[in-house]
Amino acid sequence: MATDNDFEDWALMYTMNQIDGVLYLGGIAATKKVDDLRRANITTILSVISDKIPREDRISGITYYWVQADDAEDEDLLTWFPEMYDIIDRCVVSGTGILVHCAAGISRSSTTVCSYLMKKRQNTYEQIVQFVRSRRPIIDPNPGFVAQLELWQEMGYRLDANSHRFRQYMREIYFQRFPFKMKKYFSRLTAAENMTQPLNLGQQYVCKKCGERLFHELHVLKRSGDAIKGTCGYVFIDPQPWMSELNGSQPILDRSSDQPIRCQKCKQQVAKCWTTPSAYQCPCIDHSGFKQIRVQMLDN
Repeated sequence: MATDNDFEDWALMYTMNQIDGVLYLGGIAATKKVDDLRRANITTILSVISDKIPREDRISGITYYWVQADDAEDEDLLTWFPEMYDIIDRCVVSGTGILVHCAAGISRSSTTVCSYLMKKRQNTYEQIVQFVRSRRPIIDPNPGFVAQLELWQEMGYRLDANSHRFRQYMREIYFQRFPFKMKKYFSRLTAAENMTQPLNLGQQYVCKKCGERLFHELHVLKRSGDAIKGTCGYVFIDPQPWMSELNGSQPILDRSSDQPIRCQKCKQQVAKCWTTPSAYQCPCIDHSGFKQIRVQMLDN
């Protein structure tokens, strides 16, 4: 039997709430309430949702932005935080209203608003989520988004592509399940690297046969220390854009089936790749626990 609180929560999904000044948060239904939008002087709508608002449903005089995202724990919102921050902050600075919404105004859009306020106020996730919940009680970022907000805080409210923790996050998000989102991984990682100044690539490593660049020290998978090899003697790295074998190829399901990776210039095999659904059990601390995709460089 439904309670009064259930009806209140249901009603909130169909309304928008003023969070802070000109910043509003709501669900998809709020984007259609013309009178409410006009009263709040909403001139910008930021949709964080699977499908964009159809052109025929858009309201004259409102600028629309869209970040495609599902409400899933392995959905990457983190790399969009800086761009969404800029959209929201332009409205805040100009004093014009902005509505940030998802389907129900519970998870994706609340995560976006929290990321903005965390940076704007230099406050922790816990402080901001309590504040936003006081304005809209039904917000509930999913556990994956909470982890992203905590990493956002850890990185100082910016993307830090020098951080091995951030690069681990990218692998976990984009290679967590088949099929791997390889092209999107490279696109979003490149965006993060372009925002990281300076990007500390470190030592460059090249093909022994022809001298073609293969990877930098930053791309090496390790948990601590300066050596690129783990105590096991192996070198594992992030997938690289030049590895054409990984783009569109069928996933390899076990270690017994290696995918050769060849230098794009001389075609010498320089690495091998395999995938498994479980964490890799390596005798050294540097590699143990990495999941799904492993690119091992060969010493030849």
